[in-house]
Amino acid sequence: DKRKAFLYLVPCAMAPFSVLGDILILVSVNRTRKKATNGRTQGLVTYHRLLVGMAAFDILYSTGRTLGPLPMPSSYGETSAARGTVATCDLQGFMIQMGATSFAYATLLMVYYVMVIRYRCKDDWIAKRLEPWMHALILLFHISVGILGIFWQVYNPAFGLCTVASYPHQCSYDGENDVICERGGYHEEIFSLFLDLL
Repeated sequence: DKRKAFLYLVPCAMAPFSVLGDILILVSVNRTRKKATNGRTQGLVTYHRLLVGMAAFDILYSTGRTLGPLPMPSSYGETSAARGTVATCDLQGFMIQMGATSFAYATLLMVYYVMVIRYRCKDDWIAKRLEPWMHALILLFHISVGILGIFWQVYNPAFGLCTVASYPHQCSYDGENDVICERGGYHEEIFSLFLDLL
């Protein structure tokens, strides 16, 4: 049980460092914006806005990880550290799911660099023609999937936090075994398909 508690707590202890790094990114971008208003630089470019999106959603993810098993419903008996309810578990699961948006922004940052370095696209062209679509598609997809996870009840205790899982563990929705799913079930499988699109 001590080993299990250790595995639960290590990500909780590391996640605040990620939040700190994200805050430093946001401060750096904000300083660039302030300099631009004084006319000393060209202002924020697509690169900066993609960084802000990546850092903001990583803060959500890392905050969810920092909470560890605390939001897990104490009535589920997963761990003695659980102090939450089903609603707090859903909130933590949603926060962690929104962290995938950070990975999508990181991917867009790579695409941005390929377009600027390899294909010599100008930032103005990217900002006017592509960037609005980049943000719209990422946000629409990830926020929709995150909210859908709440309605489908797929955020449940697993691995020391609330994430995509069925409850109780190893349950079935179609009677394959003796334990019938109270939450998640076949929705978890469908939801996993959405995650595979990432």
